[in-house]
Amino acid sequence: MEAVLREFAPKYKDKVNVVKIDLEKYPEYAYEYRVSVVPTTIFFKAEKQVYKGYTGATDENRIKEIFKEMGVNLDE
Repeated sequence: MEAVLREFAPKYKDKVNVVKIDLEKYPEYAYEYRVSVVPTTIFFKAEKQVYKGYTGATDENRIKEIFKEMGVNLDE
């Protein structure tokens, strides 16, 4: 999952922000967002407004689909 996001983030840096949080250093985020499985990916539409979250790894195509559902056009 980390490799997918590492490749995805620079491609779409003008459209979206990708942030990785180390839950060992910042366990308060695991508590706040009820993360019990790693990896967990959480998408935000606005500051702290959760749009969608899921557990487990995924690929770039699924990430793109979720952003499109959110109204983010990555193709422009």
